[in-house]
Amino acid sequence: EFFSYKGAGLGGGVTGKGASLQIADDVVKNDDVGRDKNALRQIFKFFYTRMRDLLMLGIKMEFIIVGW
Repeated sequence: EFFSYKGAGLGGGVTGKGASLQIADDVVKNDDVGRDKNALRQIFKFFYTRMRDLLMLGIKMEFIIVGW
C-alpha cells in the first residue's frame, strides 16, 4: 500500500495537492477563538472556499474538534 502525508496549518498551502481523505484537527484552538465570531468566520471561509472544490471530487473530510 502507498501512504503519503501533507500537513498544513489553517490557511496553509494545500492548493494543487490531491487527497482521498483530509483530517482537520483542532481548528478551533481555544475558548477565545471559539467565542470570536470573526475568527470562526475565517475558519469557515477557509474550509468552504479552499476545500469545497476538493470535496466535490468525492474526498472525505474528518473534523476532530474539542467542544469549547
